[in-house]
Amino acid sequence: MAESFKPFQTVPQYRLPFNSNPEKDINILLFGETGVGKSTFINTFVHYLSYNTLDEALRGKMQILIPSSFSVSDSDTHRSTTITVGSPDDNELCEDNGKSQTQGCKSYVFSIGNRYLHLIDTLGIGDCRGVEQDNKNFDHILAFVSRYEHLNTICIMLKPNEHRLNIFIKYDIKELLKHLHINAKDNVMFIFTNARTNFYMPGGTSKQLKILLNELEATTRNHVPFIKENTFLFDNESFRFFDY
Repeated sequence: MAESFKPFQTVPQYRLPFNSNPEKDINILLFGETGVGKSTFINTFVHYLSYNTLDEALRGKMQILIPSSFSVSDSDTHRSTTITVGSPDDNELCEDNGKSQTQGCKSYVFSIGNRYLHLIDTLGIGDCRGVEQDNKNFDHILAFVSRYEHLNTICIMLKPNEHRLNIFIKYDIKELLKHLHINAKDNVMFIFTNARTNFYMPGGTSKQLKILLNELEATTRNHVPFIKENTFLFDNESFRFFDY
């Protein structure tokens, strides 16, 4: 299916010099609200590339590209323990809940065969510091993405079974698709994280997403498909299993 996704150019007014070869570079943008799991997805992804089996991964060395933290609870005492992994990084905050942990966009490059896969980690939407900070975050995302002459895929990451979408993500998804090339709609993927608890189904988020996309089409006449072929459900719980 990946072959059906064709590179498209970013909007000229935002473009800055950046070496990017459509024949060699696969550029994938990860976009979603704070805490949806963009950084965890990247940490998990590198393990999929590094090890062929679970046993091999357990015997091997942890691959932590992005420092992160999470809490686990003891089933008997209900006591919560915070697990922190990775080396300290000024670009990643692991302790401030609600504040976008990723403080600046960053591309993680993986060599696969004779091509390079760029996973672009972005700041989270819905920063607790308010609308002004969220707008700054969004402008930073646009400026960073514009450095790439092409994008192959935009992964819009969501949590399943949300019966009401965050107002920030509703606004920013619309704005992102407005600012990118019109052909971007054909390369959008919807990624649902933490999907195991919802039996790997989008749940209530599906209805809310359809409403959002219908609103976008009504105002821009830009139809973004939300179908089985561009919808994927993941759970990165295995990453916590390695760490705990």
